[in-house]
Amino acid sequence: MEQLPLIKLEIEGMKHQIIHHFMSYQVELSDCVKTAIEDTINNYDYVSAVKQAAGEIIEGTIKHYFKYGDGRKMIEDSLQKGLDEAFSRSEP
Repeated sequence: MEQLPLIKLEIEGMKHQIIHHFMSYQVELSDCVKTAIEDTINNYDYVSAVKQAAGEIIEGTIKHYFKYGDGRKMIEDSLQKGLDEAFSRSEP
């Protein structure tokens, strides 16, 4: 039973050493993270990101227009008109 407190003291000591070492590197870690964030922001290709996002939005809007909106009606009307003309010519 007397050995148990010794083990606990060793674990507590290791815990304090780890915390101490982590705290000593905290400033260095913070600087590394700050530098990485600044580099990412400064080197990010915003133009490509905006072009890609705009392209996706435009493409989605056009698809929606022709699939669900007035474009669909226009296609249906044109198709119907073409079919009506084709069948009216083929009738005797």
